[in-house]
Amino acid sequence: MRAACRGSSPTRSCPWLTSASARPSSATPSSTLLIDNSGSMRGRPITVAAMSGDILARTLERCGVKVEILGFTTRAWKGGQARERWIAAGKPPNPGRLNDLRHIVYKACRRPHGGALGAISD
Repeated sequence: MRAACRGSSPTRSCPWLTSASARPSSATPSSTLLIDNSGSMRGRPITVAAMSGDILARTLERCGVKVEILGFTTRAWKGGQARERWIAAGKPPNPGRLNDLRHIVYKACRRPHGGALGAISD
């Protein structure tokens, strides 16, 4: 990637990012970073994901792109309430997902970046 963009206009300071004719002048570019926080990401993988997300979010925001950072994981071991309801219903076939999901908002799109990813790698 090119050097970090400085300035307020994404089309002037980051011409590689977008072109003024490619989008309406009233549109503000935005992006979502989705980070897996499940147990399989423990240790080095989540640290690398957090650091990469932090660098990417800061770079995009310097270029005028609004960024939201979201995470997901399971809410409880062994399925949680979804699995309990399935068992209580007599274990019908084809139950679908038997884990309760937890959705995490580390940084909302409208909030400027301020080290939002610190909690991810903890």
